[in-house]
Amino acid sequence: MSQGAIKFNPDIHKKIDINSDISGFTKLTTMLKKDTGINIVLSDKNKTLVSSRLNKILIKYNLNSYSEYADFIKKSGPKYYNEFINCLTTNTTHFFREEKHFTFLDQYVKSAEFLDHLNKAGGTRIWCSASSYGHEVYTILMTLLNSSTFSPGNLDIKMLATDIDDRVLAVAAEGEYEEAQVKGVPKYLLTNYFDKKKDGDKVSYRAKDLMANRVTFAKFNLLSPEYPFKNKFDLVFCRNVLIYFDQNDINYAVSKMTDNLRIGGLLFVGHSESGNIHDQRLQKVTFGVYKRIN
Repeated sequence: MSQGAIKFNPDIHKKIDINSDISGFTKLTTMLKKDTGINIVLSDKNKTLVSSRLNKILIKYNLNSYSEYADFIKKSGPKYYNEFINCLTTNTTHFFREEKHFTFLDQYVKSAEFLDHLNKAGGTRIWCSASSYGHEVYTILMTLLNSSTFSPGNLDIKMLATDIDDRVLAVAAEGEYEEAQVKGVPKYLLTNYFDKKKDGDKVSYRAKDLMANRVTFAKFNLLSPEYPFKNKFDLVFCRNVLIYFDQNDINYAVSKMTDNLRIGGLLFVGHSESGNIHDQRLQKVTFGVYKRIN
């Protein structure tokens, strides 16, 4: 369907009842799970979630039901499908979320085990597999760059940051955050790793090149059949995304991530996800952190 064929509805306040279209709910959530792993089961809470995020899209395209929207997505091309995915992905995040992981990371990169690997490899490779708006990406980089391990002459840190949502990747790549968003970042880290910008009364902070030049942002789906990475990673972060997957999809994603983790490397998952990690190649180190042992 071409852009010119789409009729836009100006009635932005119209509410389309999802309770009378459970078939439409099922079609949409099935599509979402198949392509992203996000598992939204039928419940009153999830019907409210889906309708609150998609109602405005249905109105925008002059559609009268969620079933119509499911058919519309299939016929209208990737632009509209990506819009659907972006509306239903959850991107709650902030700097130093689950802070104990970063305290552990700071200690780990000073350990004899990691220093021995670093001396042999000449650098470290990191994958943040659900980067969202970039808060986690820059928290990881601040933690590493601020460590005595990575002195000015030993800064070979390369990070890949991926997400399924185009919109949040664009924000993350820009690396600029409002003053309220960086309140949890210690002042000395803000000074060292962000440039302060003022535009009238508005204050924002932008990641310095010291961080920004070490990360590559790319769109990637954790349920993709191919993980096209040439080299294995030392650290993989996949925090607070597996909680939206069912166990089969968790097992798949964890297996593929472990395939791409060097032996001795670490996988970080969210605190609430720790009980769902069952790959025999992984050994628990601390809460939400696993080491690949074979």
